[in-house]
Amino acid sequence: MKIILYVISILLILPLHSGCTTPLSKRLQDADAIMESVPDSALYILDSIDISTISNESDLALYKLLLTQAREKNYHFEKNDSLISEAVRYYDDNNDKNLSMRAHYYKGAVNLNSGNLTTALRENLEALNLAEDLADTLYMARCHDEIASIYHGLHNIDIALIHRKKAYTLFKKRRKEDNARFALIDIAREHAALGNITQSLNVLDSLSINYTTCDSVFTGILNQSYIQPYIKDGKYDKAFEKYQKSKHFWNAAAYEMQNYPETAELFAKCNMPDSARHYLLLERATNPNWDESQWYHSAKYELYKSENRPDSAIAELEKWASLAFESLNQTLKNEASFTERDYHSYRANVEKEKADKYLSNFIYAFIIYLFLTTIFFIFHKEKIRRKKIEVENEMYKIREMSEKLIKNENINLKQNLLIQKLFKNRFKTLNALANCYFDKKDSELLRKSIINDFENEIIKLRQPQFMTELKDIANECNDNIILRLKNQMPKFKEKDINLLTLVLTGFSSRAVCLFIDINIGNYYNKLSRIKARIAKSEAPDKDFFLQSFFQ
Repeated sequence: MKIILYVISILLILPLHSGCTTPLSKRLQDADAIMESVPDSALYILDSIDISTISNESDLALYKLLLTQAREKNYHFEKNDSLISEAVRYYDDNNDKNLSMRAHYYKGAVNLNSGNLTTALRENLEALNLAEDLADTLYMARCHDEIASIYHGLHNIDIALIHRKKAYTLFKKRRKEDNARFALIDIAREHAALGNITQSLNVLDSLSINYTTCDSVFTGILNQSYIQPYIKDGKYDKAFEKYQKSKHFWNAAAYEMQNYPETAELFAKCNMPDSARHYLLLERATNPNWDESQWYHSAKYELYKSENRPDSAIAELEKWASLAFESLNQTLKNEASFTERDYHSYRANVEKEKADKYLSNFIYAFIIYLFLTTIFFIFHKEKIRRKKIEVENEMYKIREMSEKLIKNENINLKQNLLIQKLFKNRFKTLNALANCYFDKKDSELLRKSIINDFENEIIKLRQPQFMTELKDIANECNDNIILRLKNQMPKFKEKDINLLTLVLTGFSSRAVCLFIDINIGNYYNKLSRIKARIAKSEAPDKDFFLQSFFQ
């Protein structure tokens, strides 16, 4: 698989050396694309770019970020942060959260390399904050891993262990199994540093059982990680056995991969002074700051102690104590710096929470106001809508009644005209005489005064011919009401039909009594019985009949 990745990277690089006119930004994108999989090829691409030819500010910032990242991944540990700081400023100014996160992370890594732990922690915390905003679990894991290394360097192992565990969880969540395995090794080392030897060995044993087919580098580091807990537990033979296994898996890279002072201390504990001295010389040859290393002087102390050279051992112990005291002072300074930073950060967070709380309260109040206003508006609108419907319904009823009244007036007018045409001038006279006759018919004096012609007129009006003509007028003016009544109420007698015809055409009760030869008492009784019969009937037009005859 690794060979395939190298072939792909070479194919990407070849056009650069064959005079291809690929734009600079494309070359930077190519380097970025293979950074995680083949970082050595990414570094090769970046080293082939002449920085003086980069005129675009965006390309220059990306170049500085990628170059720092590629060097870090290829174990060329930078200690000067001037290059990456320019990338940080550019991405912060342009509010590019993703690249700003990466730039802060690698600025933290450079400062960790140089021992500037305060700046390293600040940069990693900023990168972690951006990673959380972006929900980038990979960089969240990397930041926690770096922060753990910083706290380890400050001898704050408890906090370092917390961040190691967070890094492991996030690597697992991102399915970065290789990173998760190395994170577990770091967790085991933190337990060993705290003196939790059993827990440290348990973690390492679980890795040995579950990851038996991993690459040789990981297996070598895993075996090397057993050395410290075994030394602290006094099991030097087991520590030496793990050392031998780590060398076996590392092969030619064994000298480069191991911790020389730790190996020297192991040989001193195993009474192998020549080998211990050999690795101390290797440390002096490869580390220019060997004399400032507590590990170096601790291993040399163990060497002199094994050789029974108490004066030299005490001198190395004093040197180790001096360095430890200086480290402790630096740790206290850093802790004071962190405390001050944390205080200002806390105050800033408090003020931010206050502002957020006020803003939230304002937003909630505004939302409630909008909600209540909307409810009131909807309620008021609904009320107006219903009122409008009620008004429209009332107006419709008024229009309907008005039209009905007009229609009735027209019907009555037409009916009156037809009746007047039927009776001409006799109608008023007959109607008046009928009223007078009805009041005075029992008087002997009046009976003598009523002329025979009046009685003759009354007799004529009782004739079927006149009643038929009156029914025709009623039908014409009232939508064939008499015909519909006869059809729907076939059991009605002709006298009942005549009574209703006279009532409908506007004759008074007394005139009706004279025409059909009944008294006033019978008139009201008959009318009441007819009304009841119509109301109880199943006639389709019974409402029409009741409204027309008895209104």
